[in-house]
Amino acid sequence: ITEVEADEGKLTIQVDSEGMLQRVRAKMEGLSLTLQGRRWRVAAKEELEGVQDDALAQAFAELSAPCTLVLESDEPENCGNDHVVAVNLTRPLDVPPDRGMVENAIRDVCKKYRKASSVEITHFIGGPCQHDELMCCIVLGGGGCGWTVLKDLKQALELAFSRAAKRSDAEGEIHGGQTVRLKDLQGAAHLNGEIGIALRFNVESGRWLVRLRNGEGKQLRPANLEGLEGSSGRIFAVWGDARWSRAQLLGEIAKGDWGLCRANIGDLTSSPPERWPATHGRLAFAPITEMTESYMREAQREMNAARQTLQMHAEPRETEEEQVPAREDTSSTAPGTVSDQDMACPLLPNQD
Repeated sequence: ITEVEADEGKLTIQVDSEGMLQRVRAKMEGLSLTLQGRRWRVAAKEELEGVQDDALAQAFAELSAPCTLVLESDEPENCGNDHVVAVNLTRPLDVPPDRGMVENAIRDVCKKYRKASSVEITHFIGGPCQHDELMCCIVLGGGGCGWTVLKDLKQALELAFSRAAKRSDAEGEIHGGQTVRLKDLQGAAHLNGEIGIALRFNVESGRWLVRLRNGEGKQLRPANLEGLEGSSGRIFAVWGDARWSRAQLLGEIAKGDWGLCRANIGDLTSSPPERWPATHGRLAFAPITEMTESYMREAQREMNAARQTLQMHAEPRETEEEQVPAREDTSSTAPGTVSDQDMACPLLPNQD
């Protein structure tokens, strides 16, 4: 889950053809339309801007395509209609849907930072809604949770390049946003081999702030880190997303269709095929009730068994290294992880 958008009580429909406009008119009762369980009314906006209420019906009947149609809800504002937005990070793309936009963004940023083209961009199919539009960019590194979510690719490129830039020889061969493996620790040898993200370098202590897969933060010397992927900066560019109203998602969770867990560094450092299996044992499901789908009852039993197995094998761990503050980058948006069985797109205005 990357964000929750407040419901504005408004739908904007891009009408591309006369046929589409006629289909919209055919579904209306006067100037009103029932869509997704809500009652909507044609508003005097866009091409109908300035039309008086008593002349709106005639103006709408005379409207021609292409045009933009704005509908406003007849219902009072309700937080249950807020849009919950989530993205899928298990479906990488070889080629972005809008290659020209990506190339232009890289070209513009390189005018300011000549080597910014070295930033590694991995593209994903985020979901079925607006699948050809860039919905968000996840930049690894920084403070807090270990990543930052941005809307603009140019801003993401600048941030990723800045985080990876080397500013001191004391940093060693490690770069901000890079995946690292812990090694040669003596007092906390149980952490050797652990994977994390190098957040940023603390000049005063001469240590890297590292966020581990379990959410713990450590301050570690460069000699205790082995650099892996992402030495030149990394971005996950997500095209399209999945959306629900808040009330709709709550209903599906109550039925057992979805499990929820906190996102962690492991979800970003693992390969795409490993991300979904890695949620096993972490997901929380709604209690079983009469709303629970039968196929989910068995799934929940299996999930509980997997969680108990993980807990049985977990070893107590010492906390010798200095902890990183839980939140340092207040601009970061920490997306959660949703298990997706069928990512639908119920909020597109041109779908029933």
